[in-house]
Amino acid sequence: MRDEAARRVRTMYRTSAHLYRDLCAHERAQVLAVDAARYRLEHHRKTLGRRLEWTSRWATGSQTSSLFRGELSSWASEPLVSAELNGVPVVLSAQHGGPVQIWDPAQQSCVATLDGHTRSVTAMDCAEADGVTYVVTASENGTIRVWDLERTTELRRFTVRGDEAAERAAKRGMKTVVAGLACTRLHGDVLIVGCAPDGVAWVRDLLSGEVRRRLPGLSLWESDLPIVCLEAQETAMAFVRSPAGVLRRWDLETGEWAYLEDVVDCMAVAISVQDGCTLVSLGYRDGRLQFRDPATAAVVSSCRVGQGWVTAMAFTELDGLAVMVVGYADDSMELRDQRGGRLLARLNGHAEWIHFIAVTRVDGRPVVASSDSRRSVRLWALEEQSAGLEPPGHSSTVSAVACTVLNGAAVTLSVSHDHTGRVWDLASGKELLRLEGHTDWVEAAACATVAGLPVALTSGHDSTVRMWDLEQGVETGRIEAQYSTPLACGHLGGEPVALLGSRGNGVKLMSIWHLASQEIDAALGPLPPRSALAFALVDGRPLAVCAKNEGPDEDRLPVQLWDLTDYSFVGDLVASTRQVNTLACGTDGRNAVVVAGTADNGAEVWDLRTRQLRLRLGSGWVSDVEFGLLGGVPVAITACRSALCLGPT
Repeated sequence: MRDEAARRVRTMYRTSAHLYRDLCAHERAQVLAVDAARYRLEHHRKTLGRRLEWTSRWATGSQTSSLFRGELSSWASEPLVSAELNGVPVVLSAQHGGPVQIWDPAQQSCVATLDGHTRSVTAMDCAEADGVTYVVTASENGTIRVWDLERTTELRRFTVRGDEAAERAAKRGMKTVVAGLACTRLHGDVLIVGCAPDGVAWVRDLLSGEVRRRLPGLSLWESDLPIVCLEAQETAMAFVRSPAGVLRRWDLETGEWAYLEDVVDCMAVAISVQDGCTLVSLGYRDGRLQFRDPATAAVVSSCRVGQGWVTAMAFTELDGLAVMVVGYADDSMELRDQRGGRLLARLNGHAEWIHFIAVTRVDGRPVVASSDSRRSVRLWALEEQSAGLEPPGHSSTVSAVACTVLNGAAVTLSVSHDHTGRVWDLASGKELLRLEGHTDWVEAAACATVAGLPVALTSGHDSTVRMWDLEQGVETGRIEAQYSTPLACGHLGGEPVALLGSRGNGVKLMSIWHLASQEIDAALGPLPPRSALAFALVDGRPLAVCAKNEGPDEDRLPVQLWDLTDYSFVGDLVASTRQVNTLACGTDGRNAVVVAGTADNGAEVWDLRTRQLRLRLGSGWVSDVEFGLLGGVPVAITACRSALCLGPT
């Protein structure tokens, strides 16, 4: 399977194997048909879709990579380490709330476990001494255990629960007691360097657990604080990331330590080698990587690798080339040339923040294991991808879509955590435009027409709402907005407007953005965070429909109606849920209705004139809703956690 088509087929079957392996044949065909569309495999797409009620015509490639080998676990805590067991490369991960699992990456199977932990493992590392490979694990309850990897037996156990920092963490309700852990050697002794959530660090003897040195903490707290160690001629040195991205260099022989004063917003720390020199590698929130001399902290080289937070790094060689695998907070990963940062491949497929990356080998070639916040451990073969192999798509989660018409053709706008918006031709799936400018996740999207021209509106975590000319793909307007706000478009007095959440006097309000003049007015009232917005027309009267979420003492929370002609409050639709995820307004053929997608009760259809509940569609979590026509009959389309559903309105 060396040619490109064969590799696409192989990767299509691998991409979602962890999802479809336990499904019935019909459901398995649905998943595989989507993956066939992602990889532009027309024969497989048509064959798999022959007996399906719905079949995909095309799909973007944001969750695909030809380098993906499989998912090792979908129920793991975050730490990962690689080691050797009887000469065979293995990967260690911990099952959430349970044992440490030892994986053979070649067979993608669990070959042994380290049983004993009854709480999730928060930090882990390996060390070798006198021919024995030791595994050190720390769990949520503050227990640290030392294991013999070959015998899979526990050798020592001690606790840090009695430490002052651990007690403060417990009082704050934090599960994490040990936020970082690494092993090193000093004068022949194997040491464990650990760190609490407030940055308090300690050095312990591996076997006795005796504390040798301590490092003071800070007033801030984080649950994930990576530590790296390196051994010098007569000493050992630790680099400890503290809360808020502060980095400290700690001499484990003398106990002397110091802040690296010019290091701000450092998120990831690792050890790399360049031209035979061992360097400390730092990843920052703005996508920068720095390589520093560990003795002087001087910057040896730097490069920019991405647009978001660098959260994990690992270094290896690929066919004689020094390469690095970089993970980001937007759930994307990349394979890059270590020296210049040149992109070699994208490793798309994770669904949450990348926490750990470990390098191992299969058949003599480098393979990477990675873990994310959703407890997924995935395995990747490393090689440079050919330019035409990967299908087009976002490199991270697609958070919203909207449809419009561009130059007479139906198109869809998608926005993503990769900071971009993209416009796709609905018939062919061809990417027409890329909207670039946001500096953080893009969460909401809407489309409108201004002066006869199609425009897009996007809302991002960079606290901006932006307007784009969809014919030119350029930004034409921008307003400041706190965090990421919901969007809805409509017409008021014949003029195109956007409804959005803005910040005023410390209270989030619903406002109107006049798209032609780009003026803001009409603060309509309190709009709780993470609300959903929709625009409706009832008896010729424009209404804003917004959802109130997460009241502390309420089991039934209202969807509010506001009259946009005089900015008056109309009334509530009291939904039987604690959270409304999304709203869509339309008609059931006679009356104006709103469909509310809830977090626990499916989709609820309400009559906007009488404000009465008409019917409920399905149950459980609904992430998005939209209206459509099927044979002239109005229908509601709902997106659930793992299915697309259709019901009458």
